[in-house]
Amino acid sequence: MKRLLIAPLFLSLLVGFSPENNKIVKGEWISHEKITGKQYNIGVLLFYRFLGCIDDVCQYEYKFKGEWVNGEEKIKIVNVYCDTLEVQQIGTREVNVILPKVPLKFNSDKSKFALMICEQS
Repeated sequence: MKRLLIAPLFLSLLVGFSPENNKIVKGEWISHEKITGKQYNIGVLLFYRFLGCIDDVCQYEYKFKGEWVNGEEKIKIVNVYCDTLEVQQIGTREVNVILPKVPLKFNSDKSKFALMICEQS
């Protein structure tokens, strides 16, 4: 009888910790809250989208959408250098703006998505 109770519990734990659940799907928007487990800011929604990798350079977009910009979306494009663990904003939807590379921070919510991309690529 105990085996009948333990088997489903073990199976659900096994599926819950499966690497497939943490897989980032290319082209799919993922909320900041889903990645970090907490909301980004009051009145602001933040989403990330993985665009792909060429060699060690992976690219993603992040999209701000919120009341503070009257419902407008602001999209920024970012390169992640997985060999050096650096990140660089290379543009927005409207303008190509190349900012200096900065190191990823392992305790930063902003860096979690980039680190997840590098782990899976």
